[in-house]
Amino acid sequence: MDTLNIRPLDPTPEHPYPRFYLDVRIRRPGGGENRIRETLNTGSYAKAKARYLELQAQLRNGSRVPITAPPGTFGDVLERYRARRGEIRGGQLTTFQTLVKDLGQTPLGALEGAFERYASIIRNTISPRTGRRYSNATVNRLRSMATAAINLAIDLRILERNPLTRAVWPKAKEFSRDRILSSDETIRLLNVIDREAPHLGPLARFSMAVPARKGELVNARREWLDEIAGVIRVPGKAGKGGRGSVKPIPPDLLPYFRSLPSETPFLFFRRHGGRFLPLGDFKRSWHRCLALAGIGDFRFHDLRHVACTNLLAAGSNLKAVQMVGGWADSKMVDKYHSFSGISLRDGIRFPIGIEGSRVRSAYTSGEEIEKGSEFREVMAVS
Repeated sequence: MDTLNIRPLDPTPEHPYPRFYLDVRIRRPGGGENRIRETLNTGSYAKAKARYLELQAQLRNGSRVPITAPPGTFGDVLERYRARRGEIRGGQLTTFQTLVKDLGQTPLGALEGAFERYASIIRNTISPRTGRRYSNATVNRLRSMATAAINLAIDLRILERNPLTRAVWPKAKEFSRDRILSSDETIRLLNVIDREAPHLGPLARFSMAVPARKGELVNARREWLDEIAGVIRVPGKAGKGGRGSVKPIPPDLLPYFRSLPSETPFLFFRRHGGRFLPLGDFKRSWHRCLALAGIGDFRFHDLRHVACTNLLAAGSNLKAVQMVGGWADSKMVDKYHSFSGISLRDGIRFPIGIEGSRVRSAYTSGEEIEKGSEFREVMAVS
């Protein structure tokens, strides 16, 4: 007895009704197979089964049917990708929704041309969320998710070849941000936060000292706290790319974590109506504090740059910083290490005058500068 290859597809906002994917195959006597694949928009399994048997009868009684790409859209492929991947949250969900909105209705047979046009248009598209053009990093995230969905479709034999090549949609050149806070900006910002949004104080101080992602901290649970070791253990399911990490707690924040109210399940929280709630999306409060502190062109994610730069400037081990930040390799640490910071200057030694063999730190004291001048004068006289 033949097994019916009927797979239900998850409902989406665009397709709220149940749908079924049919993959009908019949072996040919001389070898090979006849095949029909179809996505059926119907509300019942009985109708899907009836359609499957109808297609099966056509293959058995009719002429040989070539294997062709199944009717459907790129939105169907994206839904299959989401079902295989599981829950998508945060920025990844925004990327997914953008692809569904912009390319979801594209027929599978027209993907190559659609990707090529989309690649040229998206670079100049204004984001409805930020009011600015999409960054190269955002464009690359769209491309990366589209590539993952296409690869899955090829593995499932929904597509015969990859329509998304580097020639069709080239990867955009990314430039890492080089924005950190000066000492004065740090003091001003923390003073404003303590006055205007005190619930953000512990989060901001922790982020300035330890490289972390916003999502890791706003969702941090009490059970992640290891008071004995003095660390926060971020599980893999909460980290980017399924990578967990261990965040050491700065000494000046240990009293905060040791005095957490017993009622809160969150490490960083806000109070509302006697309840303890997660911080959620605090973008409005954050930008208000920045404005009051007179700080421009700074994002909360830039604190990850600040923390990485300060740890390396203090002499922290590169591998340790990589592990704490949850980066896959040390090249990512280089992207987040701001070379406008103090650490680069501290690692340089300059030759002084004609005595090129003598070197001094960039942090030479005034007394040493005077001695150096006297030494050069003596050398010139002699």
